[in-house]
Amino acid sequence: DGGFRGVIKNVLYFDVSGFVLEYNNRIGTILTVDSNTYQIVRYRTNVGTSRNIGVEAFAELDWIKLFRRESKHKLSTFVNTAYINAVYTDSKQKAYYLKKVEYVPELIFRCGITYGFKGFGLTYQYSYTGEQFSDATNSESSSSAIYGTIPEYIVMDASASYTWKFMG
Repeated sequence: DGGFRGVIKNVLYFDVSGFVLEYNNRIGTILTVDSNTYQIVRYRTNVGTSRNIGVEAFAELDWIKLFRRESKHKLSTFVNTAYINAVYTDSKQKAYYLKKVEYVPELIFRCGITYGFKGFGLTYQYSYTGEQFSDATNSESSSSAIYGTIPEYIVMDASASYTWKFMG
């Protein structure tokens, strides 16, 4: 794990980092058939060794301070991106070898804009999360629709806040 972060002229903030994680004897979720009911069930077990390699980058720029350093207003945009490659690299069962680790999307992307003045703040954020799997077998789907691929999705959010001194 390593990276660097900084601030340029109190206007641009950035952070870039990378990591490698090897996880031995990782407990994961697999799909198996219940011998009594013959239904597909989720089973938590030691799947094997996983390896996660990733990089994450963040930057935020205050557009008003870029031109007027002493302004009490803030208008900033930000972007955050993470790329993660997480796979099982060793397993007692070949069915999991080089399969993607469950609940780890390859790509997460967020961006937004914030306006602030004194105690008032207004933020809009857009967030994208890439496709991921719910089990170590990387099953595409199941008859119950509970297991399988979790499709990519987008969330948009707007929020407002106001802060004031109540005491002291």
